[in-house]
Amino acid sequence: MNRITAILLLFCLALTAGCRQEKARIRNWQDPDGRFQINIPEGWCETAHGPRGFYFRFQAPDADNGLYAAIKIETGEAPEHFTDREVIRAFEASLGAEYSNIEVIEQREIKSGERKGRLLSVRCLIGKARMRVMRAVFIHDVEYYVVTCTGLEKHFARHSAAFLKTCKSLHIET
Repeated sequence: MNRITAILLLFCLALTAGCRQEKARIRNWQDPDGRFQINIPEGWCETAHGPRGFYFRFQAPDADNGLYAAIKIETGEAPEHFTDREVIRAFEASLGAEYSNIEVIEQREIKSGERKGRLLSVRCLIGKARMRVMRAVFIHDVEYYVVTCTGLEKHFARHSAAFLKTCKSLHIET
């Protein structure tokens, strides 16, 4: 192999090494009331929780200009007159109240064990920050479970494997 080819090969390898996703190491977390379990990326910490356990928020240990990648889990009682599909549509529509300039990237069914839900992935803005949001919605009896994962667009590939594992890991106690 000549010297120029070797230099080009090393340069290409260096470029692709920086594009790899981080290995998604996870830990199991159970809500304090024992209603559900979910896998959270290793090293992420719980930073907030709502009244009576209706939401829990976890964030990455590192920030970029004060913005952390985060996972939020919301639970609650679905309105009796709503179908599963209507509850899911309501959570998809609620993205417009939280974010601006929303561009849908993906909408599809997602499975967590035997439970089916809907996954929505979007690009959007929070202020001037370009973000990616992945939201999974699951219905169990009369309760909803929403897992929302957010991160800066430029770092999303680094967290996407962990986010997807988190969304798929929801285990609702019956």
